[in-house]
Amino acid sequence: MKKNAWYITLLLVALLFLFSACERSQSTPPPPQESSATPGVLTQLPDALASQTAAPTAQPTAEQPAPTEESQEPTQELPTATATPSEAASGATLEPLNKTPSTATSIPTTSTPSGALYDPNTLYGKPLMVDPMDSSSIGNWKSSGVLPNTEYLQIFLDDNQINVTGKRPGFSTWFFSWPTLKDFNLQLKVNSGACTGKDEYGLIVRGPAHGAGISYGYIIAFTCDGNLRVTRLDSANPFSVTDLVSQRQSDHIQVGAEKQNVIDVRAQGNKLTVFANGYQVAEVSDSAFLKGRYGLFVQGVDTVYYTYQPLELAYWVLDE
Repeated sequence: MKKNAWYITLLLVALLFLFSACERSQSTPPPPQESSATPGVLTQLPDALASQTAAPTAQPTAEQPAPTEESQEPTQELPTATATPSEAASGATLEPLNKTPSTATSIPTTSTPSGALYDPNTLYGKPLMVDPMDSSSIGNWKSSGVLPNTEYLQIFLDDNQINVTGKRPGFSTWFFSWPTLKDFNLQLKVNSGACTGKDEYGLIVRGPAHGAGISYGYIIAFTCDGNLRVTRLDSANPFSVTDLVSQRQSDHIQVGAEKQNVIDVRAQGNKLTVFANGYQVAEVSDSAFLKGRYGLFVQGVDTVYYTYQPLELAYWVLDE
């Protein structure tokens, strides 16, 4: 009897131990589930990064932005038509540095000038530089040792003539050369190419120094249908512009495809004066940018891959 009691007691102790272990196993939380994501790889981009890389949306009063290519300054002091090939710096753009506050005014000009047509050769003599815009001067327009060919713009030689193509309709696009000018007259002889409608060609002046990390300047643009505008580019990222002369028709611009026009931009202090084929067509006063580099501008609007030909570029440095 005593032996049976001992067995019963041992059985009860064993059952009590098993019951206690079962309770402890139920109260212990399960181990965390292993993530299926690859370590170090984001499964979703942050909103800020996604918004920065998204395609730009249309601006109600301005063209869409486009990254720019900035050419490096060669080592020589004065420009020549066969400058040393320049290296490019790609164009991530930031807000411009603080500028002198300014107000712009558009000064109407008469359609018929009084006296002789404007001719900087007569007024200022021989230009400081003449760029024939052919194979002898492509060093002024190279990027990383070659002519630029980006998502937005291409500069190339065809039959020994420099051509400029805007690749994305509705995007303002420009490419700076290297000289920095303060007071000057810049002249561009140009063939409008196979343009239609509002396709634009022209110049950007008083842009930033190479490597500044920002883009700004004054855009002077003629359209295929005979309009002109003067616009201040305040920033490329975010894209911000100010219309100094809103687009308007001029009888002095040759209209249509394959037409030749001469664009003169005279910059003296805060005054910019624009001439078309020797006729004054616009004048503005603005002190935001008082010196800087110049470049070629293109914007296809009604033509995909709009291309024009800059035939000759020259500039005169004016007495201060």
